[in-house]
Amino acid sequence: MALAEAVLDRSDDEFRLLIYSEFLRRYEDPEWNLKSLLEPVRQAFSSTEKEQFKTLEESLVRLSVSIADLTTSPNGAKAP
Repeated sequence: MALAEAVLDRSDDEFRLLIYSEFLRRYEDPEWNLKSLLEPVRQAFSSTEKEQFKTLEESLVRLSVSIADLTTSPNGAKAP
């Protein structure tokens, strides 16, 4: 959640995605405290083995195919 919120900027009733340099400034700003909030994620990725990522990738591909099958009509058009 913190990362998702950190890449968005709200103005009035709209959101806009920050460009990389804006995000980097926010990431390095101690007020946002993003480095410490994201440390558990960084540790999890560094301790994850390559095979686990491969398994995750395969699962995501299967999920993507299933979603495409569910949202595509028989004539090939996307469902509304």
